[in-house]
Amino acid sequence: MSVIKDYLKIVQAGIRNGDKIIEGLVVASQVKNNNIEPEALAEILKRKDICASCPFNSVNAARDNGYESNVPYQHCTLCICRIGGEDTKEYCLSCNCGITELNKRNKENGIAPLPLKWQAFKTTNNE
Repeated sequence: MSVIKDYLKIVQAGIRNGDKIIEGLVVASQVKNNNIEPEALAEILKRKDICASCPFNSVNAARDNGYESNVPYQHCTLCICRIGGEDTKEYCLSCNCGITELNKRNKENGIAPLPLKWQAFKTTNNE
């Protein structure tokens, strides 16, 4: 896959999900400043563990299935979102797991959806 094609995917996803990226950055800032509800922090840590072991994690997919990408960071192979860092998709509390993207594509082809590994999280502040 070409570098340009990979980066075009990233830009397109970023444009579509700008609000989610900003939310993740805000929540990451709250975590760094110890200004987050314990339940939300527990959810983020749970998501990080799930994503770390997920077969769609670029590191795992490369090791286990020969996945190749020019994306220079650990990411979900389904949605291209950055994972595993200090301000990544796991911090977007209103986001769903990247399997959502696979399910959208599969629906068009009549394939049954896969269960999400995690879903949007509601705290007392974002209900």
